[in-house]
Amino acid sequence: MKKVLLFAIVAALAFGMNLYAATSVTIKLDRPKVDVTKMGGKDRPKSGRPSVETKNSTSNYEGKISCSGLAKGETATITLEAYFITRTLGRSKNYDVVEKREEVGKFTFGGEEDKPTQEFAFSSPQITETETSELKGGRRNRHVVKSKSGKKLLGVIVRAIGPDKKILKVVTEPNNPAWIKLAKEPVVRVE
Repeated sequence: MKKVLLFAIVAALAFGMNLYAATSVTIKLDRPKVDVTKMGGKDRPKSGRPSVETKNSTSNYEGKISCSGLAKGETATITLEAYFITRTLGRSKNYDVVEKREEVGKFTFGGEEDKPTQEFAFSSPQITETETSELKGGRRNRHVVKSKSGKKLLGVIVRAIGPDKKILKVVTEPNNPAWIKLAKEPVVRVE
């Protein structure tokens, strides 16, 4: 009797288990290719006239997402999200924030036309950084002081979400275990 009851409990648990319990998701994210445009900054700073250089950059990412472990005939649609982490420059204390969240795409695995590995690509928002060079001091101790303002892109968090909102996989570029831990929460906040 105990064996039958145990079997019934195991069968009920197995039947009621989430589709994604045995599913394995892998994300491979390449290092970004960065497009940079610069303006200004060609002139040397003079007394009362600083030299200002503005740099606009966009990071372009490519990668692959794989899914395995689905039962025959089952399908899974996985949403891929990207979170861009920036730091504001020119402050006495640095603050890292999620600049933007972007849905990279929805990827369906399983079924008759199963593609266990699929490619993706996405780009960061344009990030602007300004460097100002000023000439300071008198004739004998003249020196150039540089300061930065704007923002700097620190990296990106990419996570795979199942239809039940379960977080299936998290990767970061560059690799950052603290970000991975934060991205396993329902809402991504970097503080």
